[in-house]
Amino acid sequence: MKRPTHHRANSLSTTTVPMAKNGAADLRIKKSHGVHMVRVSANHNLRAKHCPYARASNAFHHGSPDAEVLHGSADPMDVSAAALTRRQEADVKKLRKNQVVALEVVVSLRPRACAEEGDFFRRALEWTAGELGGWPNVLSAVIHHDEGAPHMHVLIIPVIGGKMVGSAMVGGPGQL
Repeated sequence: MKRPTHHRANSLSTTTVPMAKNGAADLRIKKSHGVHMVRVSANHNLRAKHCPYARASNAFHHGSPDAEVLHGSADPMDVSAAALTRRQEADVKKLRKNQVVALEVVVSLRPRACAEEGDFFRRALEWTAGELGGWPNVLSAVIHHDEGAPHMHVLIIPVIGGKMVGSAMVGGPGQL
């Protein structure tokens, strides 16, 4: 099995691990810092803003038929509001300056690698919810078919026991 790779950008850090021995699927987890990043991610995932990788015909089409919502709202503002509501329900008082406010799990398949893509993504979503704090933490899940490889974005708010624990949830390569 390939070793996980790590990337760091301004507001995201990413870990990628293969999900299948044959390399047909990958799992990437991005840690987002800054409260605005939930809205930014939801805008991208729901195709409410320009996506440079999407086919040109769908680049500005909100609610594209190539984007299937499996969980959560189809409106990015509702997804952002759900994050705030979840933090309030968990009684999270204050966020640190560098707080991980969301985890974005991206599950990618090679084109035509799986005959039952919908079933694969539903099972991957169930696994993700189970591993990252349960269904209350899942803000949205969207499958994209508008790029070269079908993939699913799952937006998670990392709340456990009334605390934001994004880095602890993801851990390092050994935990993944």
